[in-house]
Amino acid sequence: MRFFILTLLVCIGLQAKEHAIVYIENGSLQSDFICESIKQARVFNPNTPIYFISSYLQYKKFSDFFLDQDVFFVDREALTKSPLYRSVKKGYYCPTKTGQNAAKEDLIKSSVLKFILLYEFLKQIPLKNIFFMGQKNMLYAPLEEMLDLFFKTDKVFLARYNSTCVSTNFMVIKDLQILEKIIAEILYTSYTSLPTLLSNFANYRSMYAEELTSAPKEYTSSVNKGHMDWVRGIDFKNILFDPGIHGSFLTNRAVSAECEGKPYFTHNEYTYSWEEDHKGRKIPILVFEQKKYRLANLYLE
Repeated sequence: MRFFILTLLVCIGLQAKEHAIVYIENGSLQSDFICESIKQARVFNPNTPIYFISSYLQYKKFSDFFLDQDVFFVDREALTKSPLYRSVKKGYYCPTKTGQNAAKEDLIKSSVLKFILLYEFLKQIPLKNIFFMGQKNMLYAPLEEMLDLFFKTDKVFLARYNSTCVSTNFMVIKDLQILEKIIAEILYTSYTSLPTLLSNFANYRSMYAEELTSAPKEYTSSVNKGHMDWVRGIDFKNILFDPGIHGSFLTNRAVSAECEGKPYFTHNEYTYSWEEDHKGRKIPILVFEQKKYRLANLYLE
């Protein structure tokens, strides 16, 4: 019980932090990757607050791990729930396009609930500059060094998978006000999948969305002449973000079809290696046309 009380008290006192990493697990099963993902994030971000929102009963046996990694565990059952959350939980979650099968509807509902939980959490603990992470995401970048690039404007940042789909594995959200715009789209827009809906932010709602570059601009310029808008992502000085494709070079598994349609590229089109940064930490490197790019993250499907 000491662990549970401690984490809630510390969370309340951390509202002034300038950025934070947030994970959410809203399922009934424990994630196989969450501990590895948190450890990896902590290696490159020793001073960044990390929050994990899930069921305390489900993860209480990991309390020592969360304390050792300086993770602030938030019991999702302890969060005050609004009528919005309760309605989504009961079954109404969005006016999706017709023709969904039951499995796909369950996947959409699970994804939507994560955003609703984040929304409820930020209303009670108003953090800013949130790096919203999937449990299978391995982070290889010091996020505090990127803050000036991300947060000059009030936007959400998304890594693109193809022309109609972006990743939900690594998102950067300025604050609650930006998240409210996403929630409004989720509740009042017709769509077939959440990644497809979020892609519309980058395609048509550029006033509050920006792209995270996921492939070398030299590559996308040469093979996607009809999709030049895709390469307009902000310049991270040769840093790329994995929407769920590059990590396949480690697992040798095909890219997931969770995003509708084929991706713009596959990991087989590049050469990858590992190097050490100035602190001796291993970082993944992508090589294209004899030019090196650092990968900020890898998503391990």
